[in-house]
Amino acid sequence: MPKTKPQRPARKTRSSRRRSDVRPDRPLEIQTRRLADLKPAPWNPREISDEALERLAASLDRWGCVEPIIVNDRTGHVVGGHQRLKVLRQQNVAATQVVVMDIPAVDEKALNVALNSPMLGGQFTPDLNAILDELDRELPDVTGKLGLDGLRLLQIDSPEEFPLKDEMLETERECPKCGYRWSGGK
Repeated sequence: MPKTKPQRPARKTRSSRRRSDVRPDRPLEIQTRRLADLKPAPWNPREISDEALERLAASLDRWGCVEPIIVNDRTGHVVGGHQRLKVLRQQNVAATQVVVMDIPAVDEKALNVALNSPMLGGQFTPDLNAILDELDRELPDVTGKLGLDGLRLLQIDSPEEFPLKDEMLETERECPKCGYRWSGGK
């Protein structure tokens, strides 16, 4: 029988490291980092209006940054939390907790899009209005500052309010809260 050389363990290639770095069971690495050291991704496809930024600032004032900013150590970019970072800098916060990842640049972009995609989010149930009513009574300053009353618009398209849905039927609708008008059909 011929002698065989002992097999060397397979070298980790870029693709094998990539797979091992993006594991769903990977524990979160949370660190405190100085805001001055956080670098927003230059390609970030998100923006925020001044009004929404004010509401985000009100949320951070009340509860703090309860959703850490996500940073990719491999590129140094912020992956998620660009708007929170903007508010924290405006508030002259020196440091914040971040979730640190080590992923390839392409995964960084995919994660950024996934974190912000409305296609991956849930929907409010009809129970939302009862919760908003309670918040209006108990925390009126919060619902106003955060613009939570605008969430009632999401409930407008419920079957109870619009029982007839016919694409061929010309319809005129008006939001009972803000007066916005729209039409549909024909």
